[in-house]
Amino acid sequence: MIKELLTIIIAILAVLLGVIAIISNVGMVPTDVDLDSIGSEEIIDNSITTSDILDKTIDTTDLSNNLIDAILQEFAIPNDKVISATILDGSITKDDIGDNSVGSDEIEDGSIDTQDIRNDSITSDKLASDALSWNNINGIPIEIFAAGYIKSDKTVEYGYNVLSVDYNSVSKFYTINTSGYKFGDNYITVVSTYGLATSSQVAHRVYGPTIWLFNSTGHYQQSDFYFVTYKIN
Repeated sequence: MIKELLTIIIAILAVLLGVIAIISNVGMVPTDVDLDSIGSEEIIDNSITTSDILDKTIDTTDLSNNLIDAILQEFAIPNDKVISATILDGSITKDDIGDNSVGSDEIEDGSIDTQDIRNDSITSDKLASDALSWNNINGIPIEIFAAGYIKSDKTVEYGYNVLSVDYNSVSKFYTINTSGYKFGDNYITVVSTYGLATSSQVAHRVYGPTIWLFNSTGHYQQSDFYFVTYKIN
């Protein structure tokens, strides 16, 4: 009987202590955790996952250059996974970019300007065949307008932009008829004599380059010749 009574009294005391503990915690405000009071040794491995980190709560200022370098070396991070301006200036060097890792299709039009290219950084051995044509040169200061080998009888043996050749038997000159010739534009014609002709004279007249040929005695001479006409833009 006494044991049963003691058991009942102990049970009642336990209940009273539990009620008192609950009442004493009601209305208590949790205190802040001191800065740096929790270190990495207090955090259990794998206790914090990416789902526990809010978007943009970790900034680039929280990451060291060494950490970024280590991440880049360990993992391949495609550029579509990196938010603009999240990588610090100077944190990626040319040593971090593998050969052939950036293709021409990954470079936006106009993203590379002349000020981004150092002197002598691009040499001929870095250009693929036909990668740069004359038409790609800004302004094209000079271009071959017409050229060819003309026989003494006006026959065009072979030529570039040569439609036909006329010979004026009275004034003793050849006229090169071309496509796109404009009187008044800037042209230079160079003649190489062949056969009986030893010298030449050139003018750019209304219908095209006009060429006189002379023999060794200084007289007019019908003869074969080569020519190139350049247009200065």
